[in-house]
Amino acid sequence: MTAGDPGRSRRGRGAGREGAARDRAAPRQVRTGGGARPRGDLHRDGPSPDARHRRRHHVARLAARRSREWQREVQGWTVPTDHDRLQSAFEECRSHAVAVLEGVGDLADVRRVVEASTPPLRGVVWFGRDEVFAALDRGVLTMGLRHGNGAPAAVAGDGLTTAVTGCLARHGLESRPVSGGVEVATWWQRRP
Repeated sequence: MTAGDPGRSRRGRGAGREGAARDRAAPRQVRTGGGARPRGDLHRDGPSPDARHRRRHHVARLAARRSREWQREVQGWTVPTDHDRLQSAFEECRSHAVAVLEGVGDLADVRRVVEASTPPLRGVVWFGRDEVFAALDRGVLTMGLRHGNGAPAAVAGDGLTTAVTGCLARHGLESRPVSGGVEVATWWQRRP
């Protein structure tokens, strides 16, 4: 470095935008008793035990508060809830050889169930986590519907679609057939 070098100070640190960016990107040396280490490595093993304890305690308090709020909210729900009605409708579907797969969003898993079933199924209804979250947000649960041979159920004129929507109606749930499934008007209020 020379004294006449533009953009450089006497100490070698860059001046201007380029030098400032370079200085921020480079780790600074911090003097510790055993030599210098980059500042970023001071807490390489994570937060201190006290900080972890405070965080766990905070999370536990939040979970307990949410649980109390949920218990109060449950008291205001109608009896039966839409979830209770769904479970009753699902039991009726199962009694008529229509499998119900809750929490299954992958069509390959549905096919495996259909192929492995003995005696053959009349049909299969399924929904995954994403559909449950949509029911929480919008009040509509979209379920897939297939025949026992794996073919998708038709929107109109299909006996399986009519049977499933009729079953849901008997349990007080409005539904409508859609391409490859059924939409059910329901708020996902599952009791603790």
